[in-house]
Amino acid sequence: MTAGQLIGKGMTAEVYEWGEGQVVKLYYGNIPKDWLQYETEIGTAVYKAGVPAPEVFGQVEVDGRSGLVYEKIAGPSLLALMLHDMDKAEHYSTLLAQLHADIHRCRASRLPRQKDRMAMFVRQSAAFLGDRVSRC
Repeated sequence: MTAGQLIGKGMTAEVYEWGEGQVVKLYYGNIPKDWLQYETEIGTAVYKAGVPAPEVFGQVEVDGRSGLVYEKIAGPSLLALMLHDMDKAEHYSTLLAQLHADIHRCRASRLPRQKDRMAMFVRQSAAFLGDRVSRC
């Protein structure tokens, strides 16, 4: 299958239409392969815990790029709604923060604590941070 229309772009990947009711998140070449496995596990755990999140259908490779296939959630993103009506930006920001809090509060198995994950990223940045890493 080939990726359809580009519908989103971020720091780690691009998101494209993918068949009926699905999207594919294609990662840039500099993203480690183990990141896909991690994101698959986290996405599956969050979905199974009942948090309103898209289902993860599996991993694919498209034109040499690794990707994950997700359920497509119809409708505009909270960011798009916010940018369309800045008078409601606080409302949409609150909804987005509540959704993120729900994800991090869920008691899914194998879901790491966000604090532990952030501390790991800081430690992995030791070459750039020098002695400041010891404070984490």
